[in-house]
Parts: sequence; C-alpha cells; structure tokens
Amino acid sequence: MLRWLALSLVAYVAVLAVVHIDWAAALAHTVVPRFHPDRASLAALVAVFGTTISPYLFFWQAGEEVEELADHHEPLDRRQIAAMRLDVGAGMSSGVGVMFAIMVTAAVTLGDHGSVRVDTAQQAAQALRPLAGELAGLLFAAGIVGTGLLAVPVLAGSTAYAIAETAGWHEGLARRVSQARAFYAVIAASILVGVVMDFVGVSPIRALYLAAMLNGVAAPPLLLLILLLARSDAVLGAHRSGLFSQLLVGGAAVVMAALSVLAVLP
Repeated sequence: MLRWLALSLVAYVAVLAVVHIDWAAALAHTVVPRFHPDRASLAALVAVFGTTISPYLFFWQAGEEVEELADHHEPLDRRQIAAMRLDVGAGMSSGVGVMFAIMVTAAVTLGDHGSVRVDTAQQAAQALRPLAGELAGLLFAAGIVGTGLLAVPVLAGSTAYAIAETAGWHEGLARRVSQARAFYAVIAASILVGVVMDFVGVSPIRALYLAAMLNGVAAPPLLLLILLLARSDAVLGAHRSGLFSQLLVGGAAVVMAALSVLAVLP
C-alpha cells in the first residue's frame, strides 16, 4: 500500500513542478483558509474529513493487524505497537500529501479556468494536461487503475470484515475461501455492486463525493467507540491509549460531529 501511495505522491509532485503555482499564496491559504460557512462548503469539508478519517479503514487496519499477530503466534509487545504506529503514520502522511497535491493541482488548472464542478473522469483528467498534454486522459486512466488495485481490495475487504464480525462469521484474508465462504462472498458482492453502478450510469465522481460525505457522518460515533475501547484497562490493560492519543481521537470526533450537524441544518 505504501508503495502505491509513494508512487501517487511522486506523480502529483511532478505535476506540481510543471504547473505555475503561487506557493506563498497556496501555503498561506492552507494555513489560514478562506471558508464560507454555507451548506455546500460544510458538506465539502465533511467529505474531506470522510476521505481522511474513513470508517472502513478502522475495520481494515484492525483486522489485518489481528491476522498478522495470529499468523505469527506472537504476544503483543511495545515493539509491535511501535511498528503499527509507524505504519499508520507513514500511510496517513503519504495519503495527506497526495490529497494536498491533488487539491493544489486542481485549483490551479481546473479552478483557474472557472471549473468548480467535476462530474466525469474526463473533466478530472484535465488537471494533468500541463504535464501530459494530449496524453492526460491516458495518464489519468493509468492512475485510476493503480488506485483501483489499491482501493478495491481494501474497500471490499473492510465491508467484509465489518459484516463478518457483526454476524459472527469466520473471517480473514489468511483463510481459504472454503474456510470463510460468507466473508469472501461479501467481497465478491461488493465488487459486483461497484461494477453494476458503472453500467447503470451512476456518475463515479458524484458517487465518490457522496460516499466521502457518508464516511464523514459515520465516523464520529465509531471514533467514540474507539476512544472508549482505547481507554479501557479491561480491554487493553498495559497497552491502553495515552492521553495525547485520546485527545486527538476525541477532538476529531467532536469536530466531525459538529460539521456533520451544521451541514444538515437549514
């Protein structure tokens, strides 16, 4: 996963190096953004949070870590926790870097030409035109394929983990299909639904935006549950979360919940 994120970051850094950017203004607006507190802006902010703190990653990351510990038959210790923290930190840092590069690239290409709404992949590909010219569509398609190879197993697998854990089914990618039929059936069904959505004319860009908003709304209660579990001596014992982590999780939950409420208020 980190390799794909690193490649994506390199690609967008290359685009940033080609397009003309007023970096003083870009960094100033990043630190102190201009924000209009209308419903559309609040919804967009909820979507940004939803793509950054996504509920499906809670299930995926936890499920994969538990499987890895079970496969190696090792007790949990501080060294392994440090490795988990490094993995999550590196992944989030790379992901945020890619997101920042995409936002800046889109702002100085699509935004400068008056386009503030992207409904199709063809429109999104225009952000790469300064780097790839007429091959922008091909470069964007290659990026979509690479992103799909990264995202589809994670998204479908996260859904399978969540449903399997709720229903008490056998789960885990370490198991064979014959050992976890329902778990793999959910993965297959999730991928099939995605394929069908494309053939029935659902806008993929719009679907991604709505999914990000739903993630932003669903995340706060799950973050609250994570906070309660992380604080529990009965669950984690000596490995319970520290004060700094608790403040980060609690603060994120409060901010995301407040934004979600404000976004739906008349």
